Amino acid sequence: MRYGRINWVIYMGAAAFAIAFGYLEAAVGLYADAAAPGDVQWTERAPGWLLATEQVRQVAGLVMVAGFALFSGRAPAQQAGVFLYTLGLRCVIYYVFLSSTVGQPSGQDTMGCLFLPLRAQPPEGVVVFLAVMVAILGARLMLAPRYSGGNNERQAIHGARRRR
Repeated sequence: MRYGRINWVIYMGAAAFAIAFGYLEAAVGLYADAAAPGDVQWTERAPGWLLATEQVRQVAGLVMVAGFALFSGRAPAQQAGVFLYTLGLRCVIYYVFLSSTVGQPSGQDTMGCLFLPLRAQPPEGVVVFLAVMVAILGARLMLAPRYSGGNNERQAIHGARRRR
């Protein structure tokens, strides 16, 4: 399989989007923690409708990253790569910003993802390591061929050769 050249515009655009989005997610987390002072997590004191809103916000964030990936990549493998690269960088930036702001993302009781039960929440170091691995896998997939199938660009764009 022949891979295309590195398109630095996609890498830099995805990185810029991931950095801004990671900062935004961390700011939302800081606002939520500030709203519940003391050692109590905001998820323990929040009403049910607010927890449901937070879950929908997390899904909306994934949809935004997926939409960015669909517009950025050409082939499906490249789109998957942009999605993974952006998602991995977003997670790393999220944890870096939280650790630089409040010292660490929070304590052992932190719920980073409301889809997982509290007992299934891994330590932050494991999450950052996995996010880096996801970003590396995504960066590798972003090198996928520009078009799937065909020997030359025209054939790949217009489909199989026409019979003469």
